[in-house]
Amino acid sequence: MQNKILGIDSVSGRSGVALIGGDGIIEERRIDHVNGRPSKNLLVEIDKLFQETKTDISEVSSVGITNGPGSLTGIRVGISMVHGLLFESRIPVVAVNTFDAIEKASGRKNDLQAIRIRKTEWLLRTNGKISSADEKQICDLINSVKTAAMIGSVPNEITTDLLVIETSLARSVAEIAKNVFQFGNAMPIEQLSPFYFVEIYSK
Repeated sequence: MQNKILGIDSVSGRSGVALIGGDGIIEERRIDHVNGRPSKNLLVEIDKLFQETKTDISEVSSVGITNGPGSLTGIRVGISMVHGLLFESRIPVVAVNTFDAIEKASGRKNDLQAIRIRKTEWLLRTNGKISSADEKQICDLINSVKTAAMIGSVPNEITTDLLVIETSLARSVAEIAKNVFQFGNAMPIEQLSPFYFVEIYSK
């Protein structure tokens, strides 16, 4: 019976996979990219997830994947891996914006969402607009709002109500994908494409 949703996050720096069913989370796994190729690690962890939960790919109704913005390598790895994984099964897919996943994981409404993509560079979203910032700028921007949520080490001199996401976004991705799928808005795998923030990658 197709009643499970697979969530995959490969772009946030805290990659992971999660499987949810009708009653909520079934299992979640954090991914270690230290050893081996990221794409191989993703497939290995998905296989382990299916084995531990005794799940067959035929039981998966839809797959949610963070398609960006975020780590350029992570975006490419995740999108390519999902294309390969779903090529034969034709399971519909849901592309989840990284900032939407951060917002979902925070469990609240935030004025700003941010993710560190390089040692001194950040991507952030405020009022629906995405921009980039360095270490000094991100501190000023976070302190200019009432609430914020982010992934990455906390910048110094933060005085606002900041929530740091310490876990993978995979569960949030799966939950968002579940809602999208239920409303009939999942897409064929052929339509899945990355969301790059061109400005930051062209520097």
